Parts: sequence; structure tokens; C-alpha cells
Amino acid sequence: MEDELWCLELFDIFNTTKGRLPQREREQNIFFLNESQLQTPLKLTKLRLTNTESKIKKSFFHTLEGSISFSYGVFLLRRRHLPDDVGKHVMSFLKVNYLKMDEVSVIGASSTRGHFPIESVLGNEKTWWLSAKGTMHSDQCEEYLEFRLSPDGTIKRLSFVGVSIPPLPNGPVSVRRFRIDYSQDGTHWTKGGENYTMETMDFNGVQTFRLHRPIDASHVRLTCLQNAFAAENVYISGMPPFDCIGLFHVRFK
Repeated sequence: MEDELWCLELFDIFNTTKGRLPQREREQNIFFLNESQLQTPLKLTKLRLTNTESKIKKSFFHTLEGSISFSYGVFLLRRRHLPDDVGKHVMSFLKVNYLKMDEVSVIGASSTRGHFPIESVLGNEKTWWLSAKGTMHSDQCEEYLEFRLSPDGTIKRLSFVGVSIPPLPNGPVSVRRFRIDYSQDGTHWTKGGENYTMETMDFNGVQTFRLHRPIDASHVRLTCLQNAFAAENVYISGMPPFDCIGLFHVRFK
């Protein structure tokens, strides 16, 4: 059975501000994931502004396929007659930490209109990024924003992606389908494929997606594949072509 798109919960997983924010500064986060075992489609709960970092770590603290846990690594080294304190020190060099949003930076884009600096996609101001004119052709494209997940290029674990867009009818060039590509050195890239291809909906605020599996990488690209106008297959005679793609803001967790 194919995975279906469900809306799990509304809460601000990207908010690191202590205490409550004024109502005008709140930004709803729509939280999506692909889980066929969920029974209730599009279930919305109220916005919560509490810090959910501990909840997320508790729920998603696991190793990737093909890797081992910290404690099991210490156990294996103990079987090689290494003391536990030595084993823990060795394993500390192999541990991958969750990324911190304040350490993420934008380091490039496939193209840009130049309305605002590309770094503005990580901010909260009324700014946006648009690809260059003519980059959205034949209703498909691969325009991307590239991010470094830590200042020194250390590999970090990425579990969630958030994107905010202007919904239709105001945002015909806003990204509808996008993919997460990743690299462990910033040079050799892996395309995310179907499991890391997501689709936005016509909502205001940050639409938050849980990745199929967490990604361990030093760099990621948010690769835009199709804008809202092309996805709706609406072509009206005399209407100017919407031949670019863009978004407001991007968040990672």
C-alpha cells in the first residue's frame, strides 16, 4: 500500500525562544509525515509553543540502518579487552549529534533573482528566494538552495525539514514538490529519491516534514522540482508563464 500524506500535529519544533511569544509573532507549523500505519488523516491539534526538543529526542533517538548504538559500540570494544572509559572515548569520535538550527548556513543556490540575499531564507523577515527567470521549464526543474549544517563541516543528523510558502492564489511560483539531497563532504552528492521527495500544501506558516529516515550529512540541498502553478496543470491563454520557483523560509531540525 502506498504511503499517504498525513498531518500529525501543530507545534513549533523550530522555536528555541524561552517563554511564550506574543500572538503576532507566532507562526503555525504544519507537521507532516508519511506513515501508512496512522489511522486518522489530517488530524490537527492546537498550536503549542512549548520546547519539544526533549520529546523529539526521546521519540526519535535511534541509529540509522547499518549503524550501531553508542552503548553497543562500547560493548564490542569491551569484548576486545578495552576498558569502558577507553571504549566510550573511542565511540565519542564516531557519534553523530543532532544539528542546531543556529549553526546552519546557506552557502549557495543554483540561481537567484537577487531580490534578497539567499541567507534571508533562514530568517523571519518578509523576504523570499526566487530562482532565475526561465529555470522552470516543461513544468519541471531542479533548482536548489544549499545549506551547511555546521560551521566546520562536521556531520550532523537531520530529521525534519520546514518550508514556508505563499499559498495559492497568491503564490503560483511557490515550490510544490521538493527533494532533499545530501553530502558528507560538500562535493559528492546523493539524490534523495522518492523517500525524500515531499509536497507542500496551500497553507500559511511553516509546513514541517519528518524525513523518511534521518540523514547524517555535512551539507544538504533543498531541491525544488515543481511550482504550484505547474502542479495544478492550469494554463490559461494569454497568462504570462510562471517560469521560476521559490519559497519564503526554510527550517531544519
